[in-house]
Amino acid sequence: MKMGERGIPTARAAAFTGLSRRAMYLAPTPEKVLRPRADEPQVRQAIREVALTRPTFGYRRVWAMLRRSGGP
Repeated sequence: MKMGERGIPTARAAAFTGLSRRAMYLAPTPEKVLRPRADEPQVRQAIREVALTRPTFGYRRVWAMLRRSGGP
């Protein structure tokens, strides 16, 4: 297969850009617009409180504690 009007082989173009040949055929998709949840400030505050009282906890343990406590 040739890329565009210049006749650049797909394999060469992929090697030059560092992409796979498969990626050369992918069309870009529009980015999703993420809207924040209505209760996001409360959730962030709850996460901060747990993280500050238990600084050695990772995100999984913080999530487990919030889930067990009924969380916001």
